Amino acid sequence: MEMDRFLDGGKEEEQGLLEILRSSDNTREIKNTCLLLAHHGTIYSLPVLAARMADTTVEMKEVFRQTAELILKKHNVPTEQWSDFCDPDQWKTHWNGPPESFLAFVEMFSMTAVDVPKTDDITDHFGEIFMKVIEVDLSPYQSFREMRICSKEGYLETFAQRVTDHLESEVMVNDLLGDVSINFVKAEIDQELYMSLQTDYFTTRLRQYLKFGDE
Repeated sequence: MEMDRFLDGGKEEEQGLLEILRSSDNTREIKNTCLLLAHHGTIYSLPVLAARMADTTVEMKEVFRQTAELILKKHNVPTEQWSDFCDPDQWKTHWNGPPESFLAFVEMFSMTAVDVPKTDDITDHFGEIFMKVIEVDLSPYQSFREMRICSKEGYLETFAQRVTDHLESEVMVNDLLGDVSINFVKAEIDQELYMSLQTDYFTTRLRQYLKFGDE
């Protein structure tokens, strides 16, 4: 595999195409963008394609999969490794902490990310959205709402202290977002790129349900 060329992403043309792919809901625009990415895409395109593949129609899932495979073929990635790139489950974000810490994370997000008064309904709304993009084990609770109602007081303060501690030790992102299995590249790319790819998948998935900035 021509790893140097494969990792040599971030060029302006590719990034412009990826920005369209991250946010567009126009089927024709998405298909045209994928045609261009098949020629210009590198490893940076793959988490975005996988993210769009995770929750879409059968037709569009095939478009995203074929685009990813053309990129992999162009860079001579062995076919037995293609599923590592093309399967959204390989990029899935896992919550490593207890369910109450996930509740606190959502509570903090709902307090700071929207310009409306915080209510239980808003918290539950964001909780359901984040559960679409993060694999969370809520047990023993049956739903996010049940967890919010039944959780003991103090979970928010405990989580806030953990955030502070991890910010000081510069490992908060790993702790919050967990470990995504991208087995074949993990040993060949540096940690900064690895986290960048993981984060791009996560934010692209999130943008399917939330709008950021002036979107």
